[in-house]
Amino acid sequence: MTQMASKRPNIVCIMSDDTDFGWLGCYGGRTPTPHIDSLAARGVRFTHMTCSAPACTPSRYSYLTGQYAGRCPDEHFLATNPPDEPYNLAWNVVLNAHEPSLARVLRARGYRTGLAGKWHCGRPRHELVLPDLHADDNPNDPEVDARLRVHQAALQAEVRHTGGFDYAASIIWGDNESFPLAQLRAHNLEWITQGALDFLDTCSGDQPFFLYVTPTAMHGPPHDSSYELDERYTQGGRREVPFACHPPRDEMRQRLEARGLPYNHDTVGITWIDDQVGAIMRKLEEMGAAANTVVIYKVDHNTEPGKGTCYQSGVRIPLVMAWPGVIEPRSSCDSWTQNVDLMPTLLDVSGTQARDSLVLDGVSWLPLLMGQADALPAEDLFFEFGYARALLHSKWKLVALRYPQRLIDAMASGELDEAPNHSNMRLQGQMNIAIEAYPSYFDPDQLFDIEQDPDERHNLADDPAYAEVLAMMKARLQLHLDTFNHPFDLTVPNFMRSTRYRELCDATRQIGTRHLSWWPKEPWWLPD
Repeated sequence: MTQMASKRPNIVCIMSDDTDFGWLGCYGGRTPTPHIDSLAARGVRFTHMTCSAPACTPSRYSYLTGQYAGRCPDEHFLATNPPDEPYNLAWNVVLNAHEPSLARVLRARGYRTGLAGKWHCGRPRHELVLPDLHADDNPNDPEVDARLRVHQAALQAEVRHTGGFDYAASIIWGDNESFPLAQLRAHNLEWITQGALDFLDTCSGDQPFFLYVTPTAMHGPPHDSSYELDERYTQGGRREVPFACHPPRDEMRQRLEARGLPYNHDTVGITWIDDQVGAIMRKLEEMGAAANTVVIYKVDHNTEPGKGTCYQSGVRIPLVMAWPGVIEPRSSCDSWTQNVDLMPTLLDVSGTQARDSLVLDGVSWLPLLMGQADALPAEDLFFEFGYARALLHSKWKLVALRYPQRLIDAMASGELDEAPNHSNMRLQGQMNIAIEAYPSYFDPDQLFDIEQDPDERHNLADDPAYAEVLAMMKARLQLHLDTFNHPFDLTVPNFMRSTRYRELCDATRQIGTRHLSWWPKEPWWLPD
């Protein structure tokens, strides 16, 4: 349909973590996800959606700012990235109160804004004024419970201040595994859902609202073991009674068995997320708000082996969007789109004016949603992670890896006896998995035909037959690189062509993935 609603719509975004297409029924996945599938049936399913940086922090930053994370002006990012060398983009991006975030702009437009769930783009925890929590604290201790409540209130205040939200609840600062109190290092999606529902209870029919819900699944720790715990124990303190917003936990095994599914990390995690989507959708119906609410289910990035790389298996992600009366039901968007597009899209959806002062890397999907299939002007998609930058143009993908000179000197002098991975973080699990999965991981220039080689296993950069394509792709990538404050020289350093460099790369490959207890010992990409 092509006619927009006359009244400004409410907006609800639900973003799961580390989620692959294969877990979603609406993408032909192996796990039924009835609520997410229903959302897709009522709207549009994006088939070529991507994130610009495939890890939690930089992807969340780009969703909320409409900018590539490498533009981050925060002092924390700049302190670790000298202005005269390529920036190393990883979990070092911080959204601060001086930036025009999506929530802040919508709030200025008259929206009531709220967030519930994982934040993971804020200052380091040690910089916040928080009560002491220790690994062996007992959450049943009243003093510990009181500290948990003060701790949670401080996190909520920080999200409201730096993110620009009116409301924040059930905040997980980073990954669950990093929470100080060991007994609470677990998923609790009911707690996040309840925080979202409580926000909706504060919304009136006269003021449009923007709700951002960020469950911690499908990231670790294991969902099945988390699901066995008592849901009353939350990172914000103990509840007196169990939550009523999800199906009872003791029914999960029976529900999965009825669907012909085992009870494990994958099936519990995606069903848990789907239950959350269902609870929020029911609440919108009960409020009488569903007919005038845009609902988006999206993902921060894909999972291994591409997580933490610029390869397609990390950057290509699911997204479904429903807008009653505007988006054609059961439709599909096959244009290449990116997470930096979300902010300009939602500003257009909300009717927000005066965008001239905003610097946005993304473009609005609104023309696509209104039926203009060839509406997106962008011909290229830009990606970044660690010391790698990449560009997708038509069927061609270029990945360029350039270390700063200090790391090249350290390898050449013998100071380093291994080549750094893309983010220079030794034993970082995602990096070791990617090194094992991608034969060209350490090549300075990597050129792929993603139509013929969707798994990016055959590097064409050194094939003379593709010299013109390589030159064209480097020229296009350079146009993007020139817009950043940090340099990134596409000239290949001589050392990265040397035998010594290859020896150091082989040494890094020897680390392998055997130290990762949670990773399968025989991944699918290894030779038979």
